[in-house]
Amino acid sequence: MAGPVRDLRFAFVHLDVDFYQSTLEALQLFYPRMSVGAMLISHDYVEFAAVRRAFDDYLKDSRQSVLELSGNQCLIVKVAD
Repeated sequence: MAGPVRDLRFAFVHLDVDFYQSTLEALQLFYPRMSVGAMLISHDYVEFAAVRRAFDDYLKDSRQSVLELSGNQCLIVKVAD
């Protein structure tokens, strides 16, 4: 993990990365650093199977829900650390 981001906490994250690996890596980077109640919005969740699969794979062992939004997006609100 590169220097300045390592110790930051996030309240809002917006992803628009389109591919499986980049979505998975973004989730691995940001989700653990999100505060409880923080929101993450991702573009291309509805139409890009690779993006949806990255969310499914990353969240498979959690109780975290993914909400589909209009405009091809999804939202997660972090429920626990």
